[in-house]
Amino acid sequence: MPGFSSDLYQRCRNTLLKCGEFETDAALRAVFVTAELIPFRSELPEAESKARRVDACLAYLVEKHLSDGRSVLPLFMAALRDRYQPGDALRDELDALAETVCSGLVFSGSPLSGTTVMKDQDLIEIKEVFNGTPRQFEAVVRSFSDGLCAQLGVDLFNVWRAKDNLINFSFAGVGLIDAQILPGDRSLLIVQARLNQWPDISEVWELLRTKLVQEGWIDAQPPAP
Repeated sequence: MPGFSSDLYQRCRNTLLKCGEFETDAALRAVFVTAELIPFRSELPEAESKARRVDACLAYLVEKHLSDGRSVLPLFMAALRDRYQPGDALRDELDALAETVCSGLVFSGSPLSGTTVMKDQDLIEIKEVFNGTPRQFEAVVRSFSDGLCAQLGVDLFNVWRAKDNLINFSFAGVGLIDAQILPGDRSLLIVQARLNQWPDISEVWELLRTKLVQEGWIDAQPPAP
């Protein structure tokens, strides 16, 4: 199943089989009442048994995402959790599972293999190795900035803290790039943005990354392990 390890899938299946909401198709549809889940209710698959209903629901939701990139399955887990009272062991189990599922699924809004989703479901973080020092990264970004600004029609980069071993940029008004020094005159670039802002700044990052790859500052493909 895309984005799911076998262990995580089995954990989800075992937990959901404990939930009364999977006894009937109607009971399961009743969970899909939040603004985020309603769009997925009409196509929710039906099944003849509780076990098949759990399997069908997992297969359906694991590939679904909101327009801002968030996975629907953790949101469903959270909605299901809220139907149980505090102190109920099943509520605690669903709560922990929602966090695990969120960190275990790959964010689909970016093609970069380094993309991760933080557990609070609200932050995108991308890590890239830059073949130069943080100061060189600053110089390269400044050389690109005017052209990218003109291309996108926005103010892109603003250095708001600079040291010999750390360059920190804001970009596209909301994203952040930290350049941290690594051994061998290289740097670790850490790009961060809120999930709801990622659609607005992903184009900026993709254009910058493409230029860095073209000039050899970032490897086009990660080195083989």
